[in-house]
Amino acid sequence: MKRLVSFVILLLFCSSSWADKTPLSLHDLTKVRQVISVAMSPDGENIAFTLSKPRDVFEDGDGESWRELYVVDRRGNIRPFITGTNAIGQLKWSNDNKRLWFLAKRPNDTYVGIYLMPTDGGEARRVVSHEHDILGFSIDEAQQKILFWGTDKQDNTRQNLKQKGFNAEVYEESIKPNALWMVDFDSASQPIRKIYDKAHVIRADFQPT
Repeated sequence: MKRLVSFVILLLFCSSSWADKTPLSLHDLTKVRQVISVAMSPDGENIAFTLSKPRDVFEDGDGESWRELYVVDRRGNIRPFITGTNAIGQLKWSNDNKRLWFLAKRPNDTYVGIYLMPTDGGEARRVVSHEHDILGFSIDEAQQKILFWGTDKQDNTRQNLKQKGFNAEVYEESIKPNALWMVDFDSASQPIRKIYDKAHVIRADFQPT
């Protein structure tokens, strides 16, 4: 398995300019791709990973690189799952190795949400949406409940004031703290419940049983 992990980390060099020993230009640096996150399936047979896709500096707008989703098996076979202008984040395998949870903001999305995708074929579907970007999530051992954290619905007051010239930067005054929510994954009728907002939430996990 160490060999497989090494393969994922080094796969970028296969198509890079180093392969043909040509000099690396400044423009080449804007096209360098890298593995951002990695998650191994519980049975150790597959690794899901996100791969950066830099924006075209002459055509695309300003912003972070896109992040694509791939899965590689023990034999080194790489399958592209989601490519193009997507932003894929945190990865989490299901207990049965057949599904993959991840954060994503796809072309038609306004905010980052939680998606679920079968790994044996099928389209990813958005299973948790929020009124602002979801920054991270955790799933209980039975994979029936989800914790996620992020900020509340964006207040447009500050943005409106900024457009009128009130754009002073005050240290730590503009930071909006993250809160924590819970949702029952198997109950679509169950509303999302805010369970903690007394301090800034960086991460949360379910207590093992």
